[in-house]
This record gives sequence, C-alpha cells and structure tokens, in this order.
Amino acid sequence: CGRLSEAEALARSALARLPADVKGREATAAYACMCLAHVLAARADHAAAQPFYARAVELRQKALGTDHPSVANACG
Repeated sequence: CGRLSEAEALARSALARLPADVKGREATAAYACMCLAHVLAARADHAAAQPFYARAVELRQKALGTDHPSVANACG
C-alpha cells in the first residue's frame, strides 16, 4: 500500500489549510476530503473514512447540485 502515512499527513495538511468557511471553494474542500477518505479506506479504517466521504458529498452537492454525477462519485 505504499506510502499511506505520508499520503494521510499530506491530506490532513491540505484540509487544515482550508478556511473554516469554504464558500466558493467547495470543490477544493471536497477533493481534500475525498483524498483523506481514500487514504483512510486504503488503511481499512472505514469508520474514520466515512465522515470525510460524507463531507465530500455535502460539499459537492453545494458546488454542483444534487443531480450532478460527481456527487455520486464522492460516495466512495
């Protein structure tokens, strides 16, 4: 599984750098959430990954609308 520890640290760093109010940057925030969720899932920590998948879906819905195909993609 390669360098999952490094990937997790980078994904968490990216999320930490986002402002608390991501208005106008929902797509970027969703991508960061997805990256971290994928890393956690790759480590078989599905319980930890789930909230990040959920946040990614929420953010993509705000950015793209509920019927956009990328919203379904964010479900992991």
